[in-house]
Amino acid sequence: MRIRRFTAPEMREAIRAVRDELGPDAVILSNRKVPEGVEVVAAIDYSEEWVEDSVTAPALPVAPPPVEPVVRAPEPKQPVPSEALASLDAFTRYEQAAEREPVERRRPAPAVARTQEPVFSTAIERELRSLRGLLENQVSSLAWGDFGRRQPVRAALVRRLMQLGLTRTVADPIAANAHTHARRDVGDDEALWRRALGELSRRIPISNDDILSTGGVVALVGPTGVGKTTTIAKLAARFRISNGADSAALLTTDNYRVGAQEQLRSYAQLLGLPFAMCNGADELRDAVERYRDRRLILIDTAGMSQRDIRLAEQARLIEHGAESAHRDPRLYLVLSANTNYPTLEETVEAFGDVTLDGCILTKIDEATSLGGALSIMLEHALPALHTCDGQRVPEDLHRADARQLVSRATQFSR
Repeated sequence: MRIRRFTAPEMREAIRAVRDELGPDAVILSNRKVPEGVEVVAAIDYSEEWVEDSVTAPALPVAPPPVEPVVRAPEPKQPVPSEALASLDAFTRYEQAAEREPVERRRPAPAVARTQEPVFSTAIERELRSLRGLLENQVSSLAWGDFGRRQPVRAALVRRLMQLGLTRTVADPIAANAHTHARRDVGDDEALWRRALGELSRRIPISNDDILSTGGVVALVGPTGVGKTTTIAKLAARFRISNGADSAALLTTDNYRVGAQEQLRSYAQLLGLPFAMCNGADELRDAVERYRDRRLILIDTAGMSQRDIRLAEQARLIEHGAESAHRDPRLYLVLSANTNYPTLEETVEAFGDVTLDGCILTKIDEATSLGGALSIMLEHALPALHTCDGQRVPEDLHRADARQLVSRATQFSR
């Protein structure tokens, strides 16, 4: 792979120099302004002969795998808008060919074949992925710049919404709707911004469920450290204050951490409520039947990494155990507001096979942004039931309110 740096008075001459020296399939990696004009860094992909010549380490004799034919990537049907897009297309063809075309060698011994992997193949693939990322970022920047030139007002709204921490997927339609229905506000940036925030609050899903009034069998699920046990205690305390000591029961399926069991047991003793530790679906069924006269049965579950396959098993255990007792459980996913968007996304995906009734958003007081949590709720249609903004039991538990969430989100972004 050859990487060269070119300097020219203007971009057109730099591109011409790249094409003359490296050929039409050269990849433009970056460009920047310099005192001499413009500097372009470009690369030309490796050739098959270069890979062949680079192989020096012998391979162990193995049975030859079937050789897949090289399938060329189809040419793009849409015209490319710039040299960068053209380079990306050429790069994609090289990358796909490199992935699909094995380099074959034969042993000196007759009638015995072996396949030899290039010693540099891993490094080359890593370099290709890195270069592709650079090109995609460059193309994304070009597309964003074009969007900003064509629709500057809408682009400004999208940018401000993303500054709240919202994803582009969420910000785009909100900005489009606010801009479309605000013709009279054109020229008044703050009026448009208020309209966009109003559109955001209207889209945030809020649960109509009322645990503290209707009761039932309610389980909180989620990864470790999000505040499930404390939230259970807040709900139990609120319900006991309104309905008396014989109105609720606390159960836990967390047999992984002794500390978590003792914490919930302590809350139950302070509130004067019965407590049961359930190991498996059968014990959970028995406990639900034992306390069937209680208006509210709250179930705490084990917390673990969102990448642990046992996390979703907790929810399935609740469903099986409660349904065996002829009770319909409601499952709420507890999400920490101070968690970043990718981790929240992994958490929701971990419960992809489970029917969730909504979410409870905790640790708002510890968050620096609410955009990630709001984006998750909007993208997965996950209605919020309650929010928590502190450790006090039961004071720091609130019914979810879309306008208040948007207000807090804007405060964090200042």
